[in-house]
Amino acid sequence: MQISAYTLRRAWHEVTAGCDLLDDAMLPPIGTSPDQYEKHVGEPHGRLFLVLDDNGTVHGHIGPYGEVFATQDLDQVLYFASMAE
Repeated sequence: MQISAYTLRRAWHEVTAGCDLLDDAMLPPIGTSPDQYEKHVGEPHGRLFLVLDDNGTVHGHIGPYGEVFATQDLDQVLYFASMAE
């Protein structure tokens, strides 16, 4: 399954709905380029920014140049996003 912004949001909703610890957690912002990180600075999501490639790979960025993970596994993306909270 190729990951899209829709599948990320839907999976995040399902995970957080069933977990009291993530009740108030927000999915980090999603973009198509690390350069988009700058417009999300100061938002209440923490520092993680998710960048989606055309092939479904999700890159986790802290800052516009600091890639901390890259994966095509939806569960891994959800795990990293929950740890960023």
